Amino acid sequence: MREGASERAAPGAGPTAQSGAAAEHGGAERERTHETSKRRSTGKRDSGEVLNGSKGKPRSKKGAHTGSSSSSSSSSSSSSSSSSSSSSSSSSSASSSSPCTYYISSFLLLRLMGVLFAVAFVSMWVQVHGLMGGHGISPVSTHLENTLAAMEWSEALLQYPSVLWLSSSDLALHCVCACGVLAGLALALDVLPALSAFVAWALFLSLVTCGQEFTTHQADHFLLESGLLVVLLACAPSRARATPKRSWGECIVDSVTPLARNPFTCTQSTVVLWLLRLLLVRSNLMRGLQQLLGSDPTWRNLVALTYGLESQPSPTVLAWYLHQMPPFVHQILVFWILTAQVGVGLLSFGPRLFRRCAGFYIALLHCFYILIGNYGTYHWNALVLALVLFDDQMLPRIARLLRRVALRTARRDLELTRTSKAAAARGAAGAQSGAESGGADEGATHSSGGSARQRASSGKRAGAKLSAFVADSYAQAWHMRASILLALLIVVLSLVPISVVTHQLVPVPAPIVDAYRIAYRFKVVNIYGPFHRIHKERQELIVQGSADAQHWVDFDNRYKPDSHLSRPPAFVSPHISRVEHRLWQAAYSDYQHELWISRLLHRLLEQSSSVQGLFKASSFAPEAEYMRAVRYVFWFSNWGDASNSYYWNREFSDIYTPSFSQSIQSVSDRRQTMRHRLSMHGMS
Repeated sequence: MREGASERAAPGAGPTAQSGAAAEHGGAERERTHETSKRRSTGKRDSGEVLNGSKGKPRSKKGAHTGSSSSSSSSSSSSSSSSSSSSSSSSSSASSSSPCTYYISSFLLLRLMGVLFAVAFVSMWVQVHGLMGGHGISPVSTHLENTLAAMEWSEALLQYPSVLWLSSSDLALHCVCACGVLAGLALALDVLPALSAFVAWALFLSLVTCGQEFTTHQADHFLLESGLLVVLLACAPSRARATPKRSWGECIVDSVTPLARNPFTCTQSTVVLWLLRLLLVRSNLMRGLQQLLGSDPTWRNLVALTYGLESQPSPTVLAWYLHQMPPFVHQILVFWILTAQVGVGLLSFGPRLFRRCAGFYIALLHCFYILIGNYGTYHWNALVLALVLFDDQMLPRIARLLRRVALRTARRDLELTRTSKAAAARGAAGAQSGAESGGADEGATHSSGGSARQRASSGKRAGAKLSAFVADSYAQAWHMRASILLALLIVVLSLVPISVVTHQLVPVPAPIVDAYRIAYRFKVVNIYGPFHRIHKERQELIVQGSADAQHWVDFDNRYKPDSHLSRPPAFVSPHISRVEHRLWQAAYSDYQHELWISRLLHRLLEQSSSVQGLFKASSFAPEAEYMRAVRYVFWFSNWGDASNSYYWNREFSDIYTPSFSQSIQSVSDRRQTMRHRLSMHGMS
């Protein structure tokens, strides 16, 4: 209509009419431009709301004023440049004062904890048959049978929570390890992270609770306590997406696609992140307090590394080189270790700069421990937990890139939603126009019916979208409540380990101690610390076999020192040989307190292949009729000895166990079973 009026007025109206028509045409163009800019700004705001997982906050007044002025009229170049400069300055100031977010740290922590669980299960898998199998040193089946004979079923299940109650065969042990490896890899690849984390934690708990003397290492407890918090972190609900309702198949495909999620589309659980920091600080602080307040004066005298590099469970070749350094170097390192564990760890609860400094300091400390000794997954676990001290602003480019990708995905989802709504509206309009052409009365009836159906369908879509956001808010609320409840439980139960470390300087009520004993069965809160004392000489047990009880042959270790003195100390971390670690601990105690060694010698007399696999294959003596364990004293060689390719020296100390033979094996087995049953009943 407007174009026709302008064409009729053009021949006789003159320039005034033409200019009026042009002005009207320009006004229409400005209106369309204004509507387009308004839709774009609305889309950006909506996508920001979807990314933030809430209704979103309005932009700053300066940015809103600049956007409205540029969309309403075409300003001059000077005004546009000034507005762009003001917007850039405001964005730079906003980035400098942006709050701390930990989306990237949380994402990497979940992936690396999955890798750590997979490595721990593989390390256990290659030893589980010889340690806990039917023909192993300490069979799980025998242990569970003796437990059931000593207590009720419900009490036994609470005392040893494990899936091995269903089946304790060798096949069940292998299945548990295999499923644990798959669960760890699934968590590392972000495939069903909540379910994968829970399965890995539950299966590893099953092995640790039934592993008896071979699963008392601090690394196992540290991994379980960290794994429980990782389960809670992985259960954080994802943010609601403003897309049409998806089918179950699409949801399953999205869940099982490896590394498909953007870290900035996940929900940041602040309570769980603080719990992880508390665990990291508590583990380091407890070690430092035990070193300072313990009965061993070597830490307070700064001479712990002078002896500890040599006498630790499984040193590396770097420990040999560091042992050759002057004593003042060892004293400086000990002072640095105590500073990092006691003082610097508390900076983790400070401002952003303090947290970053504490994170670098703690990471450097645990890298040092990894390089000088094989302690399993303990220090690797601490390195992963140190990620919670580094916020996203440490990697600004990567954070901006991931945030931009998340915004682009949110905008695409909004466009899909609007396209579907527009198509539905066009279909309803076409049906309404067809009904009007068919007849006035009938058209009116169909029009009213179509509009009613359209309003009903739009109401259903709006209700579905609202219910999705409401369900997401409910899930976040319940997750927050569970996190706060677990945080309160952990903080209260942490008083017990601190009281133990400080030698009852922090009194704890009896109900809290009873609650801790129950929670300890699930490894919710554990005690961490160094070894009870730094040994000033390294003692090792060597298993020997003989055919005539006169000439003995050593069963060589896989990683620890033995008769091959020229072999350099091995680096096998995060793997750990559990039988070698227990032999190192038993060397500093009496044989009567290490009853499992008699079972080890009996299995070697039986030529058990699974137990023989725990040692070097080249050291087997198939004709051995007698077995025993002897004690040696080992010490590092000096620089001069290194020219002869010797890393160790050793000297015979004493015979640790009596000689075992096939004739006394059955009697000893019955004796061990009777002692175990008496100990389960509290008798000795």
